[in-house]
Amino acid sequence: MHSKIREILTVSAGIKHAFQDDEDVLETGAIDSMSAVRAIAALEEAFEVKIPAVEVTYENFQSVNAIANYLKGLID
Repeated sequence: MHSKIREILTVSAGIKHAFQDDEDVLETGAIDSMSAVRAIAALEEAFEVKIPAVEVTYENFQSVNAIANYLKGLID
């Protein structure tokens, strides 16, 4: 799951540098609002989930680890 999330962030959000699973990609500015929308759409498609707008929070999307934990909750 982590590798797929990294791939989505790299492609959909256009992150150009290598990043760790616990790196705060929002704080570093690696993801802006438009790339976040693209990444969320790609995550929904890849993991066959619907992410409610109210759940698009800093805590849920700040890192690969945070995204993986959030998605696990939706999938289970």
